[in-house]
Amino acid sequence: MTIHYLLLLKKVYLWGITLYKIGVSGIMNTFPSGIKFKYPWRNYQARVLAELENFLDDNALHVVAPPGSGKTVLGLEVMLRINKPTLILAPTIAVRNQWIDRFCELFLQTEITPEWISYDIKSPSFLTVSTYQGVHAACNDFKDNCRSDGCMKEIVRLLREQGVQTVVVDEAHHLKNEWWTTLISLKEELKPTLVGLTATPPYDVSANEYLLGYLIRTHSLRLIQRLLFRN
Repeated sequence: MTIHYLLLLKKVYLWGITLYKIGVSGIMNTFPSGIKFKYPWRNYQARVLAELENFLDDNALHVVAPPGSGKTVLGLEVMLRINKPTLILAPTIAVRNQWIDRFCELFLQTEITPEWISYDIKSPSFLTVSTYQGVHAACNDFKDNCRSDGCMKEIVRLLREQGVQTVVVDEAHHLKNEWWTTLISLKEELKPTLVGLTATPPYDVSANEYLLGYLIRTHSLRLIQRLLFRN
């Protein structure tokens, strides 16, 4: 009984934070205050965060680091510091779920997913976490046989209603050609701050096959790999 009571209190608390952060428009515009990573930062993470404002002067950040180096938590902290409605895109459902699990466990320190976090690109919230395939399917709704430009406009409308101004792309080197074409179109419509996280540089593929390679050429995406591997 005590455990259920505590869980209920925690859920009421999260609801209260959500209501507090909702403005006159009825839409959240910033993250709830007090959200903090529960562990100390690694040296490279601390250096990136210390220089974050300079790295984001062109509204784009690309982090290249090995698997297991803490890119996900770094991406979450960057998202918090930008402090705007956010869309996170992951290569698989498992990785998508991992982003939400890490955020709840390591930042919110709760087992309950707040109602301002959505898994559904067709029903976005302040923080929406989806897959590349999910976005591509929603923007080209094959089931309803709608025109692709109409589907794209509807997704853009929904994201704009939430005020999405940050897009985090995880492991973008896994993108298929048709997926990155959809994502490029979405980026052109939203014009967000873009945060890219990759485990391997695009040395083995052409720029036309690699989303971030394209963005680097056309949008001056800043590379900060030199910072990541200092002692």
